[in-house]
Amino acid sequence: MKTNDAGTSILTLLLTCLLAGWACFDTSPLQGTASAADSAAAALAESPKSAPAVDTPEPRSACERYVAAVSGRAKLALLDDPEVGTLAAQAPGDLVMCGAVRSDSDALCERLLPVEHGPGGACQHMRSIFHELRSAGGRSFMFDDRDWEGCRVIPLFPALCDSLRKAMRSADPRDCAATDGAESICRAYIALDKSLCHAEGKLKVVEFVAKLVGNSGIEESCRRTIENRAFLAQGLERLAESGPPLERELARAALGRPDACVPFAQSALTSCLQNVAAASSGAAPRNASQAVAGATKTLLVPIRKLPRPFVRAEPNPVPAISERGATLISWNTGDGVGGRVLVSRDGSPERELAAGSQGSQVVDEITRGSTYEFRLYAAIDPRKPLASVRVTTSGTP
Repeated sequence: MKTNDAGTSILTLLLTCLLAGWACFDTSPLQGTASAADSAAAALAESPKSAPAVDTPEPRSACERYVAAVSGRAKLALLDDPEVGTLAAQAPGDLVMCGAVRSDSDALCERLLPVEHGPGGACQHMRSIFHELRSAGGRSFMFDDRDWEGCRVIPLFPALCDSLRKAMRSADPRDCAATDGAESICRAYIALDKSLCHAEGKLKVVEFVAKLVGNSGIEESCRRTIENRAFLAQGLERLAESGPPLERELARAALGRPDACVPFAQSALTSCLQNVAAASSGAAPRNASQAVAGATKTLLVPIRKLPRPFVRAEPNPVPAISERGATLISWNTGDGVGGRVLVSRDGSPERELAAGSQGSQVVDEITRGSTYEFRLYAAIDPRKPLASVRVTTSGTP
């Protein structure tokens, strides 16, 4: 009897997680962001709109080949080359994710971000969400194929999972009546209305058990999912023009636009070439192949020894030579997954400054006498800062 009770509890907890996306793992596959991404070199945007992955003239360096393959602009088979594959193993998570959306395949996620509930899981989930935006319509992005597949592993609820997916694809509230206890959750997802997030029927037991063991429960997870995904309802075209930085690039990738993934690709290419050049400097003349091999062995960060996340300001304090000064903000999430840099002035609400797994940006509006807090967040989990730095001014004009 105790064994059956324990099994039931596990199943109900699993259902809580699955209906909520990834809420039980304290991460979400999608979080809205709100700042502009830098434009990049036109040379990285020369693929036709009609195909997600195309053959282009073979790039000359291993760095170019890896970036072309990961961004979905060349065949994935390029990564089978040992040197190119080693470089690609260090690919930023946002570039991998963008390439996966562009090719509408999980192959890149599985190959380069294999951790199920970490960056790889987020990569696959984001690819699935944008697949729904590209093809299924309705509100299917609220309960995508990854959500549905995970839901169906629970033996007691396959009918609920199937009915919920059908209702999301039709976006017809009348179809929610067949969801067997999830009708209110279903209607909340269709209306994008957090006030409708109520556990009913058998899901009340799930809600009770989840709270009993300290989890957020279905109702809170429903509200969080709506907060995280509701902005996707505007559709790919609008997201591609004015969406948050990460989702804007992913929307462009889903639409097959030539400029898709370019900011991420340019950043990855620059970093790779700098590493190779640094490894080659001061050494005896070697061919390009030897130079790349040396770089992958000495300078590129091993996967299991990732740097700690950081956000820095230089100079700091900012000299107050006038009413306003400038500082260079640099950041790195440490694991290659997309990040967001937010800033707060004198304790005011945060606003977005920049996005990306790494980068730098000049802030030239540091006002004398004010204090600024720059915080780096992971794009997939904006609740806890990865790093922060406080910037002040010094001296008098």
